[in-house]
Amino acid sequence: MNLFFKYLVAIALLTTNVFAHSYALKPQDVDPLLAPYFEIQMGLAKDKLDVAQKATTHLKDVLTKGPSEEEAPVIRTLLNITDKLSESTDIQRARQHFHVLSQEMILVVEHVGTANTTAYQMRCTMAFDHTGASWLQANDALINPFWGARMLRCGHEVTIYAPKQGGTRRRKEPKSRNEPREFC
Repeated sequence: MNLFFKYLVAIALLTTNVFAHSYALKPQDVDPLLAPYFEIQMGLAKDKLDVAQKATTHLKDVLTKGPSEEEAPVIRTLLNITDKLSESTDIQRARQHFHVLSQEMILVVEHVGTANTTAYQMRCTMAFDHTGASWLQANDALINPFWGARMLRCGHEVTIYAPKQGGTRRRKEPKSRNEPREFC
């Protein structure tokens, strides 16, 4: 339970950082961040720590080629998280760091938007002892990075972030009241 509160505080602090400092990021800066982020997500979903860590190195490279940390302090935050993710020695620890990375990336996509990339926000309410966790994916075929093969399809689609709309989003609504929101 103590770990949950640490992450909650970290997310609150990081959230403030995104809204206060992401004004230098433009949608065209966000698109290149999403490709390696999606690779990390898929590596964790496939229970392949080495794939996720290789993609983390790719994300770090992309982060250093966009706006500077001074122009957009959220870059420093993302670099700190990717450092921790790349240093993870087990997949569970990597998933915890990916959770924090995901919260930041969701805020960046929501606040800044994307130029040409559609991102799907998914959520699994069972992750991390039922505290839940959200992440972004490149498509709507739910692949859970927090459970991997154990519960690969556990979760539901929350939001679709469409490109070229400055961060506006569409909520995914069930087709009927009988359509389940969570598939676990």
